Amino acid sequence: MSTGAINSLTPGPEITQLIRSRLTEPRWLHTVRVMDTAAALAAIWAVDADKALWAALLHDAMRDEPPDQLLGAAEHYGLVVDADTRHRPVLLHGPVAAAWAKNELGITDDAILEAIARHTLGAPAMGRLAALIYVADACEPGRDYNGVTEIRQAAWAGQVREACYLCADGMIRFLLAQREFIHPQAVVTRNWYLEHD
Repeated sequence: MSTGAINSLTPGPEITQLIRSRLTEPRWLHTVRVMDTAAALAAIWAVDADKALWAALLHDAMRDEPPDQLLGAAEHYGLVVDADTRHRPVLLHGPVAAAWAKNELGITDDAILEAIARHTLGAPAMGRLAALIYVADACEPGRDYNGVTEIRQAAWAGQVREACYLCADGMIRFLLAQREFIHPQAVVTRNWYLEHD
């Protein structure tokens, strides 16, 4: 992993403050809880704890950006934006954060970048670190919704694929109940983990 001017294995105060300055206070507190959850799960899931901390710290770095800026950043970094994502630009915050981390912070570790990019919608056959951040984001202690207990149980039992399935399935159920738009990628993720238990 190259981190450009960032030379420590774990995120230090400089990068931590940079990310904190980009986020609202509730989003920052969520990020801290995801970092704590990811660090604790790393040992159970046999994932590098330092990489888990980096990915958790950076996963929502672009979450508070306005939709037009997310679309502009996606274009700037050459990201492909499908029509469904263009319809809900907030879904770009993961891929844009990964591109920003690579291009502006010099982070080149593929596992960290995948984890940042895929933490919202997931993807089939995610790497272990990406799966961990996907699950940690969904079940950190501040989350309170139907099904989160089952996600936590699977996560702490080291049932990686079951935890990913429950995350995707729970997201879809929640969005259906709210009569919200469901991105097709969420369905693809759910179905893959359903069939690969």
